[in-house]
Amino acid sequence: MDSLVIYQLYPSIDPFTAKIIELTSAQIEISKEIKNTSDEIYSNTRNNSIIFIFVGISFGILLSIYIISGIRKELTKLNEVVFEIAKCDLTFFIDASSNDEIGELSKNLKKMVVRLKQIVSVILAGSENIVKASTESSNTSLQISQGANQQAAWAEEASTSLDELSSMIQRNTSRLNETEQIAF
Repeated sequence: MDSLVIYQLYPSIDPFTAKIIELTSAQIEISKEIKNTSDEIYSNTRNNSIIFIFVGISFGILLSIYIISGIRKELTKLNEVVFEIAKCDLTFFIDASSNDEIGELSKNLKKMVVRLKQIVSVILAGSENIVKASTESSNTSLQISQGANQQAAWAEEASTSLDELSSMIQRNTSRLNETEQIAF
């Protein structure tokens, strides 16, 4: 019934109905074409977005790896410096050319090594002075020891001389007593 009304009744009643149906059909066709075009654009945009996201993430990962490897390389160098300091080797060169946090750490390590070198040279100078003082003290002790030995030898000689003198005095006293007894 609807088709009878639409296709027979309306054309006779309204001369514009056929044209409206024609226009509506054309609009439906155009809408289908626009929808298909939109679907294609959406699909292409989605695919391009996925590609751009993948490329962006890949670039981010590569950039992160590059940055991390640079930081790791600098930290490895600083670790070697600290290891050398731990071994008391202060003759190495520290490259403190970068202006980032690791560069500041390198500069501070360089300052520390310079200060340690100054401390070591002060300690070496002090130890040289101690060695000199110790040598002088040893020489003085040796001289005192030699003087004490010489005095001991003299004391022994004097003791021996006193013993001999005491012995002579006793003999003389004994002879004097004998002479006295004979005389009286």
